[in-house]
Amino acid sequence: MSAHFDPRKFPVKAANFLGTNGVRQQVFTPDSWGGYLIYQMYPQYLVFMDDRHDFYGEPFVKAYIRVKDLQPGWDAVLNQWKINWVLIPPGSALSNMLKELPEWRVAYDDGVTIIFQRVRPL
Repeated sequence: MSAHFDPRKFPVKAANFLGTNGVRQQVFTPDSWGGYLIYQMYPQYLVFMDDRHDFYGEPFVKAYIRVKDLQPGWDAVLNQWKINWVLIPPGSALSNMLKELPEWRVAYDDGVTIIFQRVRPL
């Protein structure tokens, strides 16, 4: 099967970056991009969440939302799951927050997707 994904809406170039740089750890990404990344990179690439919410269950979905929406304890969720990579849209609340934290650095930014890497991996 060969599907086309619009690189202005999906993290096409960012997925190539992850693959080229050998990232095999679980990556936090929006649920709407998780399915695309699974399609492109499974089984080498692990996503934190995709849009199959019923598959993950309510407690896990709530943890995902806590991070995505920067609710209290968002950083504890990333620590608990040992998330060292975050792939999100630039300008999102989480992106803006991670830019301000010294424990995260921008590893990639193409204007559609920004990838953060934890400076000291867990």
